[in-house]
Amino acid sequence: MDTDTLHRREIPTAQKMGMHATLASQQNKLKKIGIHNGKTETATLLVLGEELIAPVFHFNVESLAELAIINNFGIARCAARVGNSIYVFIAPQVGRVEKHTLYPAQKYPEEWSARALELAISDLGEFAKYAGGVNVRFCPQTPSTFHEPIRDKKDVFYFYVFTTPSGGEDEALYPSEMFGESIEVSGGFFPHLKPTHGRGVILSDGKINIAQVVGNNVYLLWDPIVLMGEKMAIGRLVFRKTLAHIFSYLLSDKSKVDEHPDAGASLTEENVRDQLDIFAKAGHSSLLEDLAKREEKIRKKEQELAHMKAEFVFIRRLNNFIIRENLLDGELQNNLLRDRKRILDHKMLTGVRITKHGIEVDTKLIRIAHNQKIYRIGTFTLRFSFHGEISIWTRKTLHPTSVPHPHISAWNGPCFGNADEAIKDAVAEFRYGDAVDYLLDWLENGYTPELVVWNMLEEWPTEEASMEAA
Repeated sequence: MDTDTLHRREIPTAQKMGMHATLASQQNKLKKIGIHNGKTETATLLVLGEELIAPVFHFNVESLAELAIINNFGIARCAARVGNSIYVFIAPQVGRVEKHTLYPAQKYPEEWSARALELAISDLGEFAKYAGGVNVRFCPQTPSTFHEPIRDKKDVFYFYVFTTPSGGEDEALYPSEMFGESIEVSGGFFPHLKPTHGRGVILSDGKINIAQVVGNNVYLLWDPIVLMGEKMAIGRLVFRKTLAHIFSYLLSDKSKVDEHPDAGASLTEENVRDQLDIFAKAGHSSLLEDLAKREEKIRKKEQELAHMKAEFVFIRRLNNFIIRENLLDGELQNNLLRDRKRILDHKMLTGVRITKHGIEVDTKLIRIAHNQKIYRIGTFTLRFSFHGEISIWTRKTLHPTSVPHPHISAWNGPCFGNADEAIKDAVAEFRYGDAVDYLLDWLENGYTPELVVWNMLEEWPTEEASMEAA
């Protein structure tokens, strides 16, 4: 019997009452209400338009009372073929899908189509039902395109859009197809993120990585809403195929052992040779594919080469002029020597050094006074590059979840507010003494509640609380 016949046929009334199936993982819920007369076997289901092989618990309902109990648990979803028999497939509880944001004030992207989002939620609802009544939280892209996995109850799944479980892979991929369907959009190829190797399991359509599963966290390496907005039919087809692929993996025995796929082996000479050989072979295959893509990029860039050469000649001539007249070195050197003692004597600094990239200074403990309380923030390193750029990072933060500063989020850069222009002008003009003063003043006195996006000052410990704890 083919799949279309299996899922279109009308199941006779007697059969509806007598023969039922649910996922094997859900059988304990039925046994709790007294239904024990079944067994686990492999069945064929049609889920999200895809035919899947899944382990099911199939059983006979022998009385109207039992049928009433089953109907209270859930309605028939489709038919399940077990051998030559057809069973009504049920979900013991109905799943729930909610739009979910990971941070306070996080918003769904404006370019997301309301219709595409509605369809995605609908498809996730089907996933939730077939998965045995799980709760799905659908999360938009994070500002940094990564988010640590969330540990929650077993029946809660987090679906992240265009996100990975760890940062570090900045370069996006631009495949032309997914599941054999063209995903080229008006702006060019459709972007995909690279997965984080060594965490959970990476799922592929056979050619391109499409998702990563870490426990109950599902990371989509692409944005289905944007694709649906450009190509509704193809976008939804690819999204449903992706969900079916994830569903099939979650039902497999493989999912039970893949939580830590890269546990590793002992560092013997044999294992070193084996792993490097595997890495080299996989790398060579990937390299050939990458070479083909880069050849295409080079061909396109050659069209711009003549213009780039003309620009190069102009820039080289300007650079020779600057060197000849000693403009850059003279101003940079003079200003730095002028401000050197001022920086070294600054009462809020514990360390000052010069590197080949620029000037770095380490701060003492930063405190912020607000509403008659003093909050302990942490210590920072400030870098001023010779190219006129600013970098700020924490050496030690006192926030309970490691947020650096009320105006510096854990996944994004600093917001200088109305001090932005003064700080950047000082660095661009090599006025490092002014830049240090401006930044330290901003760290300690620039707190503005209205400019805080994620973490309010009250989340940091106060001086009073720290003294009591001591």
